[in-house]
Amino acid sequence: MAEAKLRYGMTDKDYLGAVGRKFKAVFGLMPYLNYLGRERCHWSTLEQYMIVKSGSKLAWLRVRYKRDEKKKKARATRLLIEKRRYFIEAFSPAFAEYVSSIRFREYDTDVLRQSYQRYIEVRAKLGEHGLWHHIDSAPCKKFIKTGKM
Repeated sequence: MAEAKLRYGMTDKDYLGAVGRKFKAVFGLMPYLNYLGRERCHWSTLEQYMIVKSGSKLAWLRVRYKRDEKKKKARATRLLIEKRRYFIEAFSPAFAEYVSSIRFREYDTDVLRQSYQRYIEVRAKLGEHGLWHHIDSAPCKKFIKTGKM
């Protein structure tokens, strides 16, 4: 079934519909059993089912293209988020935790570097006066994010 998803862009529901009794009766096709005794369809059966379901081969290919594009965008977004997370954690785990707590969503590495420098400055100044717990205050967040008071 995983191969049918990759090869034909089928969902679980599509696959079960193609293998199901109703589809077999319409096309007069019988599935074959694999070595585990599970029911499977020939590739031509699955392709024929998707063409009938979509209306035409061109419509089916459009659906597949849209699904592939969504997958590519989702993968690119995941990779970007992961890259950002590793970049921030390379500075300091405390900074990574702080950035997530203030919901700072910047992806530009230069801006993140500058924010880290400001974070270090603010922590040092607050530490001199024993005010560690004030780093989550609104002025500190604003300064660390933008560099402005």
